[in-house]
Amino acid sequence: MTMKERRTPAIGRLSGLFMFLLLAMLAILSLISVMLGIRIYNKVVDTTESNAVARTSLSYMATRLSSSDETDCIHFDTIKETDVVILVNVVEDIPYLTYIYFHDGKLKEYTANAGFEFTPGFGSPITELNNLKISLDGDTFTFVADDGAALHEMRYHVRTGVTRGGLS
Repeated sequence: MTMKERRTPAIGRLSGLFMFLLLAMLAILSLISVMLGIRIYNKVVDTTESNAVARTSLSYMATRLSSSDETDCIHFDTIKETDVVILVNVVEDIPYLTYIYFHDGKLKEYTANAGFEFTPGFGSPITELNNLKISLDGDTFTFVADDGAALHEMRYHVRTGVTRGGLS
């Protein structure tokens, strides 16, 4: 055997080992890349979903206020330490009050005859939020929804005016 023939099997084994290590490294990097992609995708989906919930809550508030924007139909009060938007609707001479408020991590709505007492726990949940602050400056409501990722603010001016405090 010549010197050249002896080295060939060793070089062949080393090149095979090198190719195996190269492919293994490529597979590991591909796996890491896929795992990072999944993590990023899930974060984007979660952020988009929470953003949509916050914007839906604010849109709901604007729609409810817009549909009730008539004289003496929109009130704002703090009842049992809860800021409440109260919408008055009269059906067949019977006044119904719709209370919209934030309680226990949820935007809630509660509708009852005018004679019933408001209790925050009675309302039906609309959406879940981390927090919702409702404030009134003149006839302009400011709603700040916290979805956990960002704060979303909406202002709504009531053209017919808002009554502050209890219903008379």
